[in-house]
Amino acid sequence: MLVLCCIGCGAGWSRRPLNSLDPVPARQQVQVWHRGRADILHAVRIDSTTVTGIPFHKSLACDTCYVVIPRAQIDSVRVGDLVDGFWRSTALVVGGFFFAGFVYCLKRDCGGT
Repeated sequence: MLVLCCIGCGAGWSRRPLNSLDPVPARQQVQVWHRGRADILHAVRIDSTTVTGIPFHKSLACDTCYVVIPRAQIDSVRVGDLVDGFWRSTALVVGGFFFAGFVYCLKRDCGGT
């Protein structure tokens, strides 16, 4: 359950207008929604008619892995912020442990009085 909370709450995804993404750093995760599914890409390039990128689980050096998506088919775009997602997940886990410890102490009368 804790892992699911970390994945769901701490992913660090934020929605962006497609026109505001150029230029995109090569290692930046970009989630492109089209035809009811999402492709997570990096090395994303945007031009007037297409969005191209490499699936995130593939190497940046893979020249044959490029995915080309026509802009007309794109529903929305989200950008992943790995550092923000890490800190959100860490705060969630640490906060959960503190809360569990607090509840445990309330039940056990850990105050010593």
